[in-house]
Amino acid sequence: LLWCVDMPLFAVGLLAAPAALSASSSRLIPEREWRLAAELHRSRVRRLLSPGFAPAPPPALTKRGEPSARMAGAADGFRKLDAAHPVFNFFEQYYGVTGGKGPRRLARWSPPLESPGGVLLEAATADDLGDGTLHLRGAQVLDGGGGVLYDPAACVPADASP
Repeated sequence: LLWCVDMPLFAVGLLAAPAALSASSSRLIPEREWRLAAELHRSRVRRLLSPGFAPAPPPALTKRGEPSARMAGAADGFRKLDAAHPVFNFFEQYYGVTGGKGPRRLARWSPPLESPGGVLLEAATADDLGDGTLHLRGAQVLDGGGGVLYDPAACVPADASP
């Protein structure tokens, strides 16, 4: 996600194009508060889905018989869901939560969007969007380290009824 350093993220389809929202009309969530909420969300998702994780494959070994660091797997503890389990198979089939990335997508946090002026996450960066901490939809990275602004209108599909 970070290979487009000179290009705005909305230009490559990763973020919504800037809207008419302003940081001054939005609800501010302090950095400490939203980081804690994001970590709690990630922990909850991991705890709820972990019974359905597919068994970990045996570690790949190098020619010398040592575990391969390159093939060690995800350090965050997320794995693909076991398709043999009916509940977790439902996640895969109905919601498209497939492979190891599917459970990670569910673990991305987004702020509550009750403010019509949007929600501003203090000190959030493009790295927080790129590493899977924050949800991408509706997010706009503000210039000068001003945080990430979420536009409620960009988070809800246009055809969704209230």
